[in-house]
Amino acid sequence: MNRDIPFIWLAKMGMRMSRLLGKGVGSSFPGMIIRRVSPRFLWFNAPSFSKGVALVTGTNGKSTTTHMIAKSMARSGKNCAYNKSGANLINGLATTIIENMDNFGHSKAQSLVLEVDEATMPQAVEETNPCMMVVTNIFPDQLDRYGEITATAGMIKDSFYKASPNTKVVLNADDPLSASLGEEIGLDVIYYGLEAPEIGRKTGNSLYCMHCGKYLYQYKMHYYSFLGDYYCPYCDHKRLLPQVYARQIKLKGIKGSSFELVTPDHVTRIDLKVPGIYNIYNALAATATCIAWGIPLKTIKQSLEAYATVFGRMEEIKIQDKKLYLSLVKNTAGFNEALRVWQDDNEPAHLCIAIHDTVADGQDVSWLWDVDFEGFIERHVLKSVVVTGHRAADLALRLKYAGVDYNMINIEKDCKKAINLSVSLCDHNERLFVFPNYSAMFEVRSALEKEGYVEPIWEKG
Repeated sequence: MNRDIPFIWLAKMGMRMSRLLGKGVGSSFPGMIIRRVSPRFLWFNAPSFSKGVALVTGTNGKSTTTHMIAKSMARSGKNCAYNKSGANLINGLATTIIENMDNFGHSKAQSLVLEVDEATMPQAVEETNPCMMVVTNIFPDQLDRYGEITATAGMIKDSFYKASPNTKVVLNADDPLSASLGEEIGLDVIYYGLEAPEIGRKTGNSLYCMHCGKYLYQYKMHYYSFLGDYYCPYCDHKRLLPQVYARQIKLKGIKGSSFELVTPDHVTRIDLKVPGIYNIYNALAATATCIAWGIPLKTIKQSLEAYATVFGRMEEIKIQDKKLYLSLVKNTAGFNEALRVWQDDNEPAHLCIAIHDTVADGQDVSWLWDVDFEGFIERHVLKSVVVTGHRAADLALRLKYAGVDYNMINIEKDCKKAINLSVSLCDHNERLFVFPNYSAMFEVRSALEKEGYVEPIWEKG
């Protein structure tokens, strides 16, 4: 009998209260309750998922990759639990397990896939003993919380040393920092990446060599941020060849992409409904993980091609005859790639940006000055601009310097009022782009939910 049954009941009551209060299952409140009364809850209950636990971390793409893995697992017949709303700190992980347990403390799923905050990884590995660990990428993010990206990489690498010897690790071969984590850890590593000169460039952002530290990496092909086919001109350290990769890529803007998926045993064509190069990377990370978990490629293909979106990740929401595109942004790399989806689109648009500066978001918002608003504004006729959140004034100033007429910028610090204002400014058949960061996104969706335009987060799979 599960020793935590009384505590599980207590936490489930907390979960129901959280939903009634509109916080959703993503709230960490139930997990906080059970960890107060049973500090080793994860230790005792993670093993109840008989097919194992996978942990997904990294700066960008954690949620989408987690959902893609879970959907493939479910399609293969292995019932899979995962943190749908992205609550990825240790209490949020506990909440996910509680949600997927019956009243007798038995798991309702065979496998568990958890998106995990980078700084939480060492503790999460120690308490869940995963069979799979996935790192999507490591970009500058929340510098006030994480420090430099090498510090973030160090936290993730520390988690590898807490893993069991049989744990498999999935890493992005195109990210020098992520790929370097696979060296000297003594675990089975699977690399994924792109072989796609048709969408690449010759130059871009770079890092100093992870081996010699003397020169910046050069690129045979660059995709975005630090990702690409890199090499050091001093010590010849270079990108490793990935076992799972995409080639012959065709980007279709908001409609998605198609590419040839190459694995060690098979090649197949994938038509992906979600847009952007970053989602191709997410699909590759999910594929590599599922293959290592024994899922047939045919099943993975079916799952990827049926995949729609995670809430708030280029989510299309219809409001009468208007279209709202909601895309979470939290750092320069992610924001630039969200804008890049629209690079070949010059139709008129409305814009709403919502930036908070809570601890969860990062209180340093200087990264906004590195976002390519200028390029987006050059390609689009903006019919209205609304900025909101704690840092609405900073946004207004940034957009002014990007070339937006300051008289056109509406400042509304209340996110719910701002989204309603943005919708009201749209005429028939027009589009509204909404870019919130993490905590602002929940306020934006709450406003949309109140009007009946979206489902509650915990009901959206």
